[in-house]
Amino acid sequence: MSPRSLKLVGAMEVLGSLLLALAAVWILAICLLCSAQFVLYHAPNVPLMGVSFFAGLIVSRIYLSIPNLVAAAASHALIGTLLHRIVGTCMRSGPFYYYDQDVHPLRTLFPFFTKQLIGDMW
Repeated sequence: MSPRSLKLVGAMEVLGSLLLALAAVWILAICLLCSAQFVLYHAPNVPLMGVSFFAGLIVSRIYLSIPNLVAAAASHALIGTLLHRIVGTCMRSGPFYYYDQDVHPLRTLFPFFTKQLIGDMW
């Protein structure tokens, strides 16, 4: 090979490395944005927001590799159940966070057909 073609091959390798690094940074930025959005959905519950940030990073990275919405929903349900049942974390978020923990929000919002909505469970 001539010295000129060796320089070209070297430049292509550098360009390929730069593109790979740019792709990795882009994937990290997407995961961070998705995780931040996921955290905002769980506001103002601070402990739940902390767990949501790291779980959102992991699940969004996996989703970018293998886009499966059912698996993402199942992991959300599993992590939420484990946090609530084993750790004992309060799972309320959003506008119902400041309600009394013993009062179910649906009973307050829809007292006229509570039995049809949630039955006698709560």
